[in-house]
Amino acid sequence: DNTVRDLTLRLDATWQPAADHRGAFGLWSTRFDTDYRALLNDSTELFHRGSDTWLHAAFVQDKWMYRDLELTAGLRASYYDGTKRAYWEPRLAAVYALGENVSLTGAWGRYHQFVNRIVNEDVLQGSREFWLTADADLLPTSAEHRVLGVKYENADLSFRMEAYDKRLEDIVQYSRRFQQTADYANFFFFGNGTARGLEFFLQKKAGDLTGWIGYTLAKVDYTFPNLNGGLAFPAEQDHRHDVKTVLKYTLGSWTFSGTWVFATGNAFTAPESQYFIKLLNGETLSYIHIGGKNAARLPDYHQLDLSVSTHFEWANSSADFGVSFFNAYNRKNVSYRAYNLTTAPITITDVTLLGFTPTGTITLTMPILM
Repeated sequence: DNTVRDLTLRLDATWQPAADHRGAFGLWSTRFDTDYRALLNDSTELFHRGSDTWLHAAFVQDKWMYRDLELTAGLRASYYDGTKRAYWEPRLAAVYALGENVSLTGAWGRYHQFVNRIVNEDVLQGSREFWLTADADLLPTSAEHRVLGVKYENADLSFRMEAYDKRLEDIVQYSRRFQQTADYANFFFFGNGTARGLEFFLQKKAGDLTGWIGYTLAKVDYTFPNLNGGLAFPAEQDHRHDVKTVLKYTLGSWTFSGTWVFATGNAFTAPESQYFIKLLNGETLSYIHIGGKNAARLPDYHQLDLSVSTHFEWANSSADFGVSFFNAYNRKNVSYRAYNLTTAPITITDVTLLGFTPTGTITLTMPILM
């Protein structure tokens, strides 16, 4: 069981000190309350951790425009009582116009995340994730972002290409496979990572047919000194290829739309073989050989969603009718791969996501006379 609650109070303000300057500042206070409890067979508690912490932050930003250059500089300062430390996060972004429709873009910044996303490794039933607030032992995850791009835009089309590089620090994973001690709290492992990629985005903004297509070529690697022999391995969310397409066509009062997505299969750690050793007392012990960390891949993910809707009006009333088809060609996308070690050889089962699902909607809007 995992719960995350936050209560946030914030103030954001903007001001225009000059025609070529636009400033902003803000204050932020958040109370985090997290709890994680791991049970074995719904009865034996393996691990329990909870916390109640506060995050206080303030930021200031200035956007300066001079001829063809737009420069945005900002600084965010945070104090987190879970670690009793202050964190400084400078950011810088720039847009330089090469012409009427073409511009160069760039950005750099440092960021911290005080609610940690922690991967719970499970080689038999698929890894899951849970969330815990940072503290002196689980440091906040931090990242340094660098982005460079070029953009073309007119009244009908928009095209953007960006290259990014992200350096990640203090990433956390939880694994019971490597028993450092009998204390389950010591099954946390800490490492760093890199995320690099190229993104392409093309959008048609006007006309009866609109939509966009995006493609990302990416690579996300983690390095943990005490996992995988200290060698780099793909992150669970590492997708070499990622495509998203959205199209919408309007014909009178009718609207037809479709979405298609494709992604390289998730990386996961898989058992590779099972062997048995017979002891002198006649008992037999089984051993499982585990492959490299996230060395296996699930099948590629792809899915098509379709919908059609129409709108009618009469007198002071209106009606909307719609039909949608989720996973229109019933792709059996795999959520995770389960392994049953009680059989010889090992039984492997693909646990799939939701298949073809039609949905209909009717919305009536009419006045009620009192």
